Amino acid sequence: MVTLHYLKLAESSNIAAIGYTEHEDDAAVDLYVRFAGGGEYVYENVPMAVVVNFLEAHSKGKFLSENIKGKYEYHKV
Repeated sequence: MVTLHYLKLAESSNIAAIGYTEHEDDAAVDLYVRFAGGGEYVYENVPMAVVVNFLEAHSKGKFLSENIKGKYEYHKV
């Protein structure tokens, strides 16, 4: 079973929401990022530990650029 979780992020000027799928049998998730401008991307097989750090990061945009972009396969939703 796959569950999609979305969290609204009012404290980010660039990122409107972060979501992720939760798989029962996998430590990695598909990470969904919805930008304030309306685009949404899914980053595949991101370790849950990275997602937790992303959610806790003071600057979501900086964390995304430094730790997720270019490191995981992605596509526009």
